[in-house]
Amino acid sequence: MSRRGRPSEYSPEIAELICSELAEGFSLRTICSRGNMPSRRTIIRWAMDPDHEFCHQYARAREMQAEHYADEIIEIADSVADPALVQIAKLRVDARKWVMARLDSKERSKQISIVGSNSSSINIESNAAAYLTDAELELKLVQHLTASGWLLSR
Repeated sequence: MSRRGRPSEYSPEIAELICSELAEGFSLRTICSRGNMPSRRTIIRWAMDPDHEFCHQYARAREMQAEHYADEIIEIADSVADPALVQIAKLRVDARKWVMARLDSKERSKQISIVGSNSSSINIESNAAAYLTDAELELKLVQHLTASGWLLSR
C-alpha cells in the first residue's frame, strides 16, 4: 500500500522549489497550499534548525523575497495613472513594506553580541536565530559559550 499525503522528508529538490517560489514573492502559505508540498509546520521546522542545510537556503530565499517586494513596490507606484486607484496602490505598497520590515527585523536579530566585564566580547551568528524560541536561543548560547571556553562544562 502506498503512502499518501504531504511529503515530510527533506529533499534538495523540494527545498529548491520552496526557496525559488519564496524568492519570486509567493507566500509560504500559498506554497504549502499545494498538495505536493510539505506543510508549513514541516518547512518551518527545517528552517529553524541551524544545523539543517535548509536553514541558510531559507534565510537567503527570504532576503530575495524582500528584494522582489521592493521591485514590486516600484512597479506598483509607477503604474498608477488613475487617481481613483491611488488608495488601492497605497494598500498594496503598504502591505509589501510591512512584510519587508518584518523580514528585515528577523535578519537583524540573527547576530548576538556579548561584552564581558573585562571588555572582551563574543559574537554569535545563526541563520535560524530569528526563528528560535527564547529557550532554544539560550541553549544555543550556552553551547556556544561552553565550546568557546567562556563557560566551564560540568
